[in-house]
Amino acid sequence: MALPVYLALTEAEFRLPTRKPAHLVWMGIRFTESGTLVGFPEVFPAGGILTVNDSSPLPEKCPPEAIKILQQWVEQFRPSAVLMDMQRSGAAPEVMKALSRGLPCPVAVSAPYADILPGPVLLPPIPLYRDPEDFLAPWAGREIWLEISPLGQVVRLTETGRDIRFAPASPEAQEHPGPCSHYTIRKGPDFIEFRFRRTSEDTAALFAAAEKHGVTKLFGLYWEYR
Repeated sequence: MALPVYLALTEAEFRLPTRKPAHLVWMGIRFTESGTLVGFPEVFPAGGILTVNDSSPLPEKCPPEAIKILQQWVEQFRPSAVLMDMQRSGAAPEVMKALSRGLPCPVAVSAPYADILPGPVLLPPIPLYRDPEDFLAPWAGREIWLEISPLGQVVRLTETGRDIRFAPASPEAQEHPGPCSHYTIRKGPDFIEFRFRRTSEDTAALFAAAEKHGVTKLFGLYWEYR
């Protein structure tokens, strides 16, 4: 059974007169300086996922008004889940707990705060140079949501360390098979560089391995996959 792919849209993307993805994620719910939550959509498709992020710093204590408006919105539109998409270091655990308490749907959390909430955990894309089984092993027994990216990866090794970055993936000659990816090697006077990409077969193998090891949903960005 193919894993469902959820695509995340900003408010501006949601308003575009284009066909919306079958599985939609709404980005943009955030705190204001006064501690209220803003950025809720006026309409919401059935089965979509709502995210609350920390693009604005979280308050130290969660205002009752924020809890109330989130609960009211969830009860009205019935999303399939709410994702606490917190990426900053030092986010207030009690705020996330207070927001999720009493919601009538699953509440997921991003990987840095996986110990705060017991629901699904959202992991970043599996590096192209990592074996999927090894990457997912620490999360055995936990429901996993996995981010995906169509970009390739470049790993450059020098005497001072390594530099890893995403880059557009294009077919290369003399490729070598890797863990659900292919790579080429380029040597310079003071570096060695590995360029990774995934073929359609690699991607199918990655998703099969991911599903086998606890992944139930895939997440991408709308602008990368539309």
